[in-house]
Amino acid sequence: MGRGEISPLAKCFFYKPQKESYAGNRVIYAIKHVDDKRITKMMAQELSFSIREMMDSEGLELPECIFTFVPRRASAIYKDGFDQGKRLAIYTARVCGKPYKAKSLIVRRGGKEQKKLDAGKRQKNLSGALELKPFAKRKIRGKTVCVVDDVVTSGATMRSAERLLLSAGAERVIFACIARTRNEK
Repeated sequence: MGRGEISPLAKCFFYKPQKESYAGNRVIYAIKHVDDKRITKMMAQELSFSIREMMDSEGLELPECIFTFVPRRASAIYKDGFDQGKRLAIYTARVCGKPYKAKSLIVRRGGKEQKKLDAGKRQKNLSGALELKPFAKRKIRGKTVCVVDDVVTSGATMRSAERLLLSAGAERVIFACIARTRNEK
């Protein structure tokens, strides 16, 4: 598995950041910056199909899964007024039939915006930036945790979250995103 790979990962489509007119880019923009709840709910529905398919192929049971997300940077929440990852995780958990809302098990401390960093710098930027909330260990011990995000680029955030959750006692960590960037030549 390459440096940028994470597994298992449920996704809806590949993202092409350099193509502004690409429909997928417009969907991500609407979820991240416009606060279009209709599109977020629609993509949560699509993501739930991908999650169920991936879980079936991995031999996992959905009822045993806890949904969470990595919180957005505080400055981005302040700028846009919401955390798109939180909304996407909550809607996805609901569509998957989870009786409780998805909760953030993770706290983000400091760190620069990941968008402009290469894969190596992204991983370094996250070193020490993520930590578990105090109640998280007892909730995740022995369980499968599904980390929901809108876009996975290098996988650095997901790998950091995975290490954190596994070290706290999660049985397994899986990932779900609307879009995954593809290394294009």
